[in-house]
Amino acid sequence: MPNSLRNGLSKSAMQALVINACIDRLEDFRKYTDELDSKFHSDKQALINSYDLPRENFGRDEYEYQEIMEFLSDDVSQIENVFVGTFRRSTVVSLYSFLEKQMVMLCKRLKKKDNLPISLADLQKSGVEGSRIYLSKIAGLDFQSNGMNGYWVD
Repeated sequence: MPNSLRNGLSKSAMQALVINACIDRLEDFRKYTDELDSKFHSDKQALINSYDLPRENFGRDEYEYQEIMEFLSDDVSQIENVFVGTFRRSTVVSLYSFLEKQMVMLCKRLKKKDNLPISLADLQKSGVEGSRIYLSKIAGLDFQSNGMNGYWVD
């Protein structure tokens, strides 16, 4: 954020701006995941609906018909078990990366704002765990209060 804008905002206005930007990014990510989830569902449904087409659309004899049905079944299975599974795992990784980035940015802002003697880079740990240690031990953030839950126990 440019210094001219930063100097014109109160502390609470700056906090609200940062929080709203974070919420907006999470909302955009939610829309993205909903869109992809919907696409997987519609692709799967289109394949399932193709099962209902008359037999003559799929082949000349019973063997050819069964081969095509097996092929369609494999495609449905691939959507359900491969594509959706990979998408869900990548969503978790993306959210974790987002959390890590936000925590690292918070550590840097608090270091600068409060003129703290130690930076996140000075710690042996990094990422989410290093940020959690920095925020609790150096910046004094209590992870057990203010709506924080027991997952952050040392």
